[in-house]
This record gives sequence, C-alpha cells and structure tokens, in this order.
Amino acid sequence: LKALFINAARGMYHLAGVSSKGKAEEVASVKVEGLDEVDLLARWLNELLYRLNVKYTVLHNIDIKILLPNKLHATGNQSHLKSADIQVELKAATYHNLKITREGKIFSTEIIFDV
Repeated sequence: LKALFINAARGMYHLAGVSSKGKAEEVASVKVEGLDEVDLLARWLNELLYRLNVKYTVLHNIDIKILLPNKLHATGNQSHLKSADIQVELKAATYHNLKITREGKIFSTEIIFDV
C-alpha cells in the first residue's frame, strides 16, 4: 500500500509536468489524516498539490514512515520550483470513483484530477 501512495504522488507530479526526481534542498515532513484509506489517498495528494501550487515545492525520494487506515506520515527531500516549472496546474485530486483495489499483494487505484 505504501508503494501505491508513493507512485500516486509520482504520477501526479508527472501529470503536472514536474520531476519527482531532482536535487533536494531540504528534508520535509508530511502528515495527513483521513477517514479511511481512500480519503487518506485524496488528502495526501491534495496536500502535495497545495505544496506544489502554493509553495512551489516538490517532494523527492518519498519515504512513508507511518501508514494506517486513517493516518500517514511521510518524509522526503524537498526542492523549490519556479511557477514556470509547473506545466499543468492540477487543482485537486477528486473523490469521483476513487477507490483502492487489491489483487493478492498488488494495490491499484484510478485517480481523477481537476485541472
């Protein structure tokens, strides 16, 4: 499940046209709480979008320290961008048809973003 949250963040950065790999300037911590895993996923992505669109920061080398059904704590290397570095402004990860499915040990999701 941790990999799903990390890959969802990487995919979101890719959609925005920014790299989730780069030179880190500082270590950042992200803490998010939700009602369940699906709500937590949306809140996680929306917190990262807030940091991207408002603070112009992107998280690299994400390490999820705590992942419970209603709580996430992650750290990562953070770098600062210029507004021009963001190719597509994603406004929010939506709850529309948002779900997490599991087949054996593999988790998957489909996320719709407002642009």
